[in-house]
Amino acid sequence: MMQVATGMNPLEAYHALIQFARQRGEGALRLALHAAVPQSFRLDVLHLLRVNFVPEAAHDPAVEADVLLAPFCEDLGGGYFQFDAEVQRLLLDELVATYAAETTPRVQQVTQFLLAYVERRSRTFREQSDRVAKDYWEMQRWVALAFLAPGTAAEQLAAALQQATAPQESVVHVQLGGLVSCLSVPLAQYPQLLTYAAGVQAIADGQAEHGRKLLARLPDEKIKIGRVTLRSPRDLADDWRGKDKEWENSAAAAASPPPLLAPTFRNSIGMEFVLIPAGEFRMGSENGFDSEKPVHLVQITKPFYLGKYQVTQGQWQAVMGTNPSRFKGDPNRPVEQVSWEDTQEFVRRLGEQEGKAYRLPTEAEWEYAARAGSSGVYCFGDDERQLPGYGWYRANAKWRTHPVGQLKPNAWGLYDVHGNVAEWCHDGLRTYTDASVFDPLGPTTAGALRVIRGGSWVWYAQDVRSAYRYAYSPGYRYGYLGFRCASSV
Repeated sequence: MMQVATGMNPLEAYHALIQFARQRGEGALRLALHAAVPQSFRLDVLHLLRVNFVPEAAHDPAVEADVLLAPFCEDLGGGYFQFDAEVQRLLLDELVATYAAETTPRVQQVTQFLLAYVERRSRTFREQSDRVAKDYWEMQRWVALAFLAPGTAAEQLAAALQQATAPQESVVHVQLGGLVSCLSVPLAQYPQLLTYAAGVQAIADGQAEHGRKLLARLPDEKIKIGRVTLRSPRDLADDWRGKDKEWENSAAAAASPPPLLAPTFRNSIGMEFVLIPAGEFRMGSENGFDSEKPVHLVQITKPFYLGKYQVTQGQWQAVMGTNPSRFKGDPNRPVEQVSWEDTQEFVRRLGEQEGKAYRLPTEAEWEYAARAGSSGVYCFGDDERQLPGYGWYRANAKWRTHPVGQLKPNAWGLYDVHGNVAEWCHDGLRTYTDASVFDPLGPTTAGALRVIRGGSWVWYAQDVRSAYRYAYSPGYRYGYLGFRCASSV
């Protein structure tokens, strides 16, 4: 199986694409949009995509080199290339938006084309011993099928997971689990397969405890995906008892163990950050507004750091040299009257100053961290009478912001997750479904409305709930709009 490339955080991916479009032009960008459909690609695939789907560059082969040399395109060796996972997700969003007026969705057109081509090429390798080529074409076929015939793809992926049972197949489990996770959108109607694959991947990758927690969410009986019956999580647990230690040792032999992460850190301008662990939660509210429904399971697969406090006026002044806030007088008040676009410039400058990448949290990361394990209306539960002890809102704020950190924090040590200033998130409003999702991301195309979370000093109690969501234009500024920073691990 081919590896799935990862590396950039959402902010880095966004800036990389903006720079690529400016430097390489429309033709190269359009080709990159189409090259994002396959999970990885070879030169012949890139050439065919240009000739068949990018009329702007049909007679300009140089754009193929532009794509291959892009900083987000990884050379996997042997003529295989792959985009960074975050960049690929942004490109797919943009592909859908760019060709939204077409009767047949462009993603479907590309996958149909690729499936026909892959079927022809895969026959060439089935009787040969080139394992890399076989794996590549098999993966491409699954990617195409996931978009065109998700039921067939789910059944075949389940069969592949079922066949790889020996400890020496741990690498296959990791790769298959990674592939299934990348196909979580087209396979959304198979949440049990997604959870099963993620659990198997975690155990095979040396994260036995996390993997068992994922599998514990599944029913004890065997899971049927089409005509394939996966072993029950209980049977897997019995079979893997002891084997997971072998897999952990195998993973440790292949790579050095990751360094322990500090639970907190403080940068040079006094911003404090708290480590938010990977995990899962139920996002949304069945008792809220329509945009908060349905409640659905969300997996946050990687730990990240999040600001302990909202960004203050003093911190903004230290980085930007100005203070746009309406409510001045105390540098520990949260900065406000900043747009989403303003926050992007702030994190860019802060990153250059600190030698470390910063960003805004995604909407899912924000709600996960704000809840801090709570399934209630607020981070502390459902009792609205306790809200004045945790957040500044219309009932107690006296029509102004207040210095950060004066009230109680949530269970993970984050202050002001309810009120004071509403907080910009990285992405736009995602339409909820009842399917389980992994690291979901809303629209991130240029100009897309951006989510704000947490509510503010002027909002009512119902508007500072953990699940409440709203969105504004990325250029909008007001005296109740601020933010807190995140940083990927």
